[in-house]
Amino acid sequence: MSSYPRLIHTQEGSGLIFEGHDLDATDVLAKIQHDMEPLAVDVSTEEVWVHLHPRVKNCADYGGPCDLEGEWHAHWEPVKASPGAAFTIAYPDTTDTSQEAGQ
Repeated sequence: MSSYPRLIHTQEGSGLIFEGHDLDATDVLAKIQHDMEPLAVDVSTEEVWVHLHPRVKNCADYGGPCDLEGEWHAHWEPVKASPGAAFTIAYPDTTDTSQEAGQ
């Protein structure tokens, strides 16, 4: 049983992080709608190479500081392309462009 996708918070906002690259956009949107944002009409994705540090307290060691400095939490660290480090971050978009286009 995979522990992905899982919630992630970045400077761009909250999203879901998935294992791998070149993911099917329809599947990613369905998972966002189910797990995070039922009103999402689209998703933006970012393919990244990262490693998870599941237990961090001193964020300065991982590019911090962050809002959780001094508390135990997880951090994602950018790494070189390597096996097991390919992830995709998906952010929900709740903007209904069909209404804006007059459809």
